[in-house]
Amino acid sequence: MTAVSSALATAIRQDLGYHPQISVLPMGVCAQQFSPVHNSPELKKRYGITEAMLLFVGRLTQKKGVCHLIDAMDQVIKKMPEAKLLVVGGGEEEANIRRQIERMNLGRQVIMVGAVANAELPAYYATADIFIGPSIQTKGGDTEGFGLTFVEAALSGCLVIGSEVGGIGDIIEHEKTGYLVPPGNAEALAETIIQALQQQEQVTEEMKRQGRAKCLAKYDWPIIAGQYAALLHNESCDRKK
Repeated sequence: MTAVSSALATAIRQDLGYHPQISVLPMGVCAQQFSPVHNSPELKKRYGITEAMLLFVGRLTQKKGVCHLIDAMDQVIKKMPEAKLLVVGGGEEEANIRRQIERMNLGRQVIMVGAVANAELPAYYATADIFIGPSIQTKGGDTEGFGLTFVEAALSGCLVIGSEVGGIGDIIEHEKTGYLVPPGNAEALAETIIQALQQQEQVTEEMKRQGRAKCLAKYDWPIIAGQYAALLHNESCDRKK
């Protein structure tokens, strides 16, 4: 058996009620496609961004926790009034999120971009200052099995902030390759965003460097393909024995 994260492997064992051998083999990302070289000043001009560019990418579902990010933005702009958040994606929660933005009078600071073609996504990641994934676990238990967007963002040279749920902890090492915050806690999320924007540039750049290096070593497709090849080869050898 394989699982894309250690959290998912644990969940499988709990559901089965025993401990089978599970290899944790994550999904991969093309490091050539997602790279800092795709930084696009034109993208900031398109959305009227002159200061910090914050980014969310993903399907707008309950487990993505975007409502908590919108709540956090209300606090962020009190410290950083020119910061802007781009929300890329669509889904069943889109109408609710739009109403929340309107109700909180955040229309200038939070821009609903909608769905973006995969070919255009690398520029969004590489241009953003911070990628934020405020995922939660729903009442039904649904949560992030892995968190591929965090890998895409980190490979693109973006600082990442995520929640301590699901497989996200496999990707982000707190205060080393990014930040982890308690899920559903808008206040903690706002404080972390503000801290990340205010900290010294060399600290931010070192975290970005370490985040990208980790993802290159663990999640580039040739690495993942090699791990699957080794697993299948070993299994084949075991059966021959």
